[in-house]
Formats: sequence, structure tokens, C-alpha cells
Amino acid sequence: MELNEPNSDFWAFARRLKGKKTLNKPIYDDNRIELTNHDKANILAQHFYKQFMPHDNPRDLEFIYEVRHYVQDWLAAPTARNLIDRINKEEVSDITKHLRVKKAPGYDEISDLAIKHN
Repeated sequence: MELNEPNSDFWAFARRLKGKKTLNKPIYDDNRIELTNHDKANILAQHFYKQFMPHDNPRDLEFIYEVRHYVQDWLAAPTARNLIDRINKEEVSDITKHLRVKKAPGYDEISDLAIKHN
């Protein structure tokens, strides 16, 4: 094989080597590093479960009153209730079923495969 050939397999191979490599980026959880999509999905599920649990004993009463006041003002606005439709579990499930698993992850670097897995 000559290196000057325009259609050389060598140059195609060289271009593939030079291309951008995709890495399976880990998620760090406490003292663990998770690499598999299954483990990443479980970490995300646990995180969101904890994040959206109501607090039994709120600590910052001033913040609670401020948020409550803000929400009441927003709900009292004439168009507030028409802006956001409620989302149910079936809609989220339907959207995640149609995610393209080979699509590159977004800014948060969470792959669609990890989201779809859970």
C-alpha cells in the first residue's frame, strides 16, 4: 500500500483514530463511582426521590413564608393557571420510551440511555 494513494484504507483508518472519542463518564455518589447506565439510573432515581420528598420538619420558617407568599401571589395572577398543564406519570413514561439512546448527552452529561433505563 502506498501512502500517496487518494483512496487508501490507511488514511481512512488514520481519520477514525483522530476522531472525537466518546467516554462513558462516571457519576460520583458519596464514596462510590458508578459507571454502568443501570447504576447511574439508580443514582439519579434516588437523588430525585430524596429531592422531591416533603420535609416533615422545615427549619427555615422565614423562607417558608416567603415561598408561600410568592406562590399565592403567582396563583392569584389572572393567567397563572393557564400557563402550565399538569404532567402525569404516563406522559413522562411515554416521552422516555421515545428517547434516542445513541444521541449525545446534553449539558448535564446524562445520557438518554441512563434516563431510559429507569
